[in-house]
Amino acid sequence: MLSLVCRKSRRRPLQRRYRKNIWIRSVRHLSHVTIGNVSMEFSESLLIPHPAVAPQDWYHKSILEDQTSLEHLQWMIKKHNLDQDMILLGPPGAYRRRLALMYCHVTKQEYEFISLSRDTSESDIKQRREIVDKTVTFINQCAVTAAIEGKVFIIEGIEKAERNILPILNNLLENREMALEDGTFLMNHTRFDELLEKGYTPQQLKDLNLIRVHPSFRVIAMALPSPKYKGNPLDP
Repeated sequence: MLSLVCRKSRRRPLQRRYRKNIWIRSVRHLSHVTIGNVSMEFSESLLIPHPAVAPQDWYHKSILEDQTSLEHLQWMIKKHNLDQDMILLGPPGAYRRRLALMYCHVTKQEYEFISLSRDTSESDIKQRREIVDKTVTFINQCAVTAAIEGKVFIIEGIEKAERNILPILNNLLENREMALEDGTFLMNHTRFDELLEKGYTPQQLKDLNLIRVHPSFRVIAMALPSPKYKGNPLDP
């Protein structure tokens, strides 16, 4: 059973729809999402600052009517509650991408997306150098933006990752750390908070070019199972 539960305030009339044995309660203001006996609490602010990067009113009929898909969504919420990233393995097709977008929709999370290929370089993941007003400027790319702002980072085709970007991805996944081209350094929020407890001020850490990775940052990787399909090992 998939149920979306609203807050007591500003409650709008409920719209109940029965799809086989799935009960969906559709409301505008959500406080948590529950699938079976697994729930995920939302943050205090339910307003999405950048609606363009969050799926809105995005329901896919094949997922809502499939109990297997709901089990996948339930597993993904469990992984989120455990502060763990996830990888979706499956045959070629759009199902894994639809599942990831559906997860972002029901949990009201923004996302950044990248599709890896042989031509993917470090600048596509970290920062890109651009000239703005005759000045060289470093523009954050998808992975950095997701890590700083606490979005879901969706990686498609991770089995195609070349050896030059594997250390970058592994360090971000395992340690939540990344050295950037402009001299700044992404640091795990736990270590960053420990420095604050030791007496450092936010301005001092900023002067040291340290940037805190948001605790809500999650990674959803999508890959084809190997050896049935061609792929590269993930260990650098």
